[in-house]
Amino acid sequence: MKFVDITGKSIPELLRRFRQSQHLTQEEIAHKYGLTTRSYKRWESGDASPRFLDFEDFFVDFVAYISCVAHDFIHRNLSLQKHTEK
Repeated sequence: MKFVDITGKSIPELLRRFRQSQHLTQEEIAHKYGLTTRSYKRWESGDASPRFLDFEDFFVDFVAYISCVAHDFIHRNLSLQKHTEK
């Protein structure tokens, strides 16, 4: 099953964007959250699915990132809709 958020991005794509938003390499983000580099690379490539509950700190930060992405997406679309209705 492929999970997609409201912006149409897959979980691996969101993981990549989350990592890049912190200006980290795959190795650096894995180390920061106590993950193995191999596991993180597999999550980001879509070869494996993260078990977020096993990595609470990572999960909390990732959810905060997704919330910001969703908020920006909704705000942009509402602004665009208001602009086109005029």
